Amino acid sequence: MSPTTLLQIAILAEHVDLQWLPPRLLDDAYGKCLVENREIQLRSSMTGLQCLDCLIHEINHYISERCNLELSEHQVHVMAMAWSEIFQSNPEMLGWIAERTEEEDARRITTTRFNTPKG
Repeated sequence: MSPTTLLQIAILAEHVDLQWLPPRLLDDAYGKCLVENREIQLRSSMTGLQCLDCLIHEINHYISERCNLELSEHQVHVMAMAWSEIFQSNPEMLGWIAERTEEEDARRITTTRFNTPKG
């Protein structure tokens, strides 16, 4: 099995490939952040909650490197655990965020459509 790109996610206005890899390609790691390639790689054998924690962990690494934050592995780990717990404990929050984002997108599309100069 070779790497499979699941989807592209936006991080700091960059398109990042989220890849699903067999464990043998990640050595002992659950995930890997390759900022120079704009890739986040995740071990394909992880369960849902492991995957959530690992994805957030690798996103934190991506942000840390892109923003020159120099976060330690411990800091990245603690932030990932905290965000994972927030998402798991508050699933309605994700729906609320999605609704607000959709409303904002709809307003932006409407505003753009009606404010476009005629030529």
